[in-house]
Amino acid sequence: MKLSWQECADALLVSRSTLWRHLKELTVMPTFSDITDADLDAVVEAIQHNSPRSGAVMVWGELKNYGVSVSRRRVRESLVRVNSTGVELRASTSVMRRALQRTMFQCPVAH
Repeated sequence: MKLSWQECADALLVSRSTLWRHLKELTVMPTFSDITDADLDAVVEAIQHNSPRSGAVMVWGELKNYGVSVSRRRVRESLVRVNSTGVELRASTSVMRRALQRTMFQCPVAH
């Protein structure tokens, strides 16, 4: 059973920042995998080959599934090295949001 840091903090009745501070003092902080940029690029390239439209968060999740724990910053940097065109393409396309139409309702006034 995996708990999030927030769930652990809630169980201990402390804030998440307090939990992190104590973990830092005890040097029990989670560590990242010792993987070189070249190896990370190779894994990210394989993930991008299987699902080319996936962004940094999806690639980061896939890496975690493979047991590779790296910062999202390193994943973003790796994506730029491996597939800079895809990164630029995802950044340039925005999701079209629908405009909400607000209608005025008249409430009956009680006399």
